[in-house]
Amino acid sequence: MIPIRRKNLHQLAERHLESILEYAKRSKATSFTMDQINTFDIWLKHKFDGLSFERLILAKPEMLDEIANTFEGLKMNVKNEGHKINFTLQDIDINIIFKIPELYEKFSPKDSSMKLKDGNSYSGSVLVESLGLTVCPYCNRNFINTIYELTEDNINSPKAIERRTSQLDHFYPKSTFPILAMSFYNLIP
Repeated sequence: MIPIRRKNLHQLAERHLESILEYAKRSKATSFTMDQINTFDIWLKHKFDGLSFERLILAKPEMLDEIANTFEGLKMNVKNEGHKINFTLQDIDINIIFKIPELYEKFSPKDSSMKLKDGNSYSGSVLVESLGLTVCPYCNRNFINTIYELTEDNINSPKAIERRTSQLDHFYPKSTFPILAMSFYNLIP
């Protein structure tokens, strides 16, 4: 595995967080909202010794280990949409925790993005491109490319459809650790 070393890595992580928060502020009731983030933040602070939503998203690998270990300590059988995840959640709506993987699903597909108020978008593709990676850091064999595709629908539009040849994965799987699904340092291009 090739380490990802960039001078601006912390700035990219901050942009990741800002984009999530902006998206949540603009979301409708059926999506990931600021009210849900605030409720989740209270639960995090209580269960994870003062951890906030922001610190969760910006958590570096050493802290991710601590969070994962604490999360493992909260176990009890709970099912959600076919996933088996074990933890106790008597004081939080289980659905809020599963909103984070849902947010990841909006962020991660090769041809999708979260629209932001300034007209720009943020997606896995934008993140991978901003990291400046050209080869998969995991296998060091597959090239990472972003492809801009013109179709009949967008031929006169200044924006082509953006697709990438890479996928984002998780060091801690989102099926087992849903709270880490959008943590910047848990995402692997």
